Amino acid sequence: RRGRRGFCADYNLGSGNSSDLMEVARDVISIADSRSHVSNPQSDPHFVDEYRTKLDKAERDLGYKPMVSMKEGLRKYIASVRSGKTFPGTTPAFYRDAVTQSLMLRLYQ
Repeated sequence: RRGRRGFCADYNLGSGNSSDLMEVARDVISIADSRSHVSNPQSDPHFVDEYRTKLDKAERDLGYKPMVSMKEGLRKYIASVRSGKTFPGTTPAFYRDAVTQSLMLRLYQ
């Protein structure tokens, strides 16, 4: 399907490794040099504390292969937002909102 004109689909992209949500949150706080505090909501029965991005569709259709770890991706993302550099047509707020929405969906899936 790669390169097929008019083809459109949703894909999951990630490191391919399983991620602990609290560890990711702690990494974001550390990398961003933030003083934020994250409460562990494990008492919530809907909380998903670990997830793994399924990459098989992106690998098959796009030839996608993860090239950076989750932590390195977070470093690059935070640096990009701080620099104000974005993809054409997007803003740092777009990225922030997309990441927030993605994390919230994972928390309550």
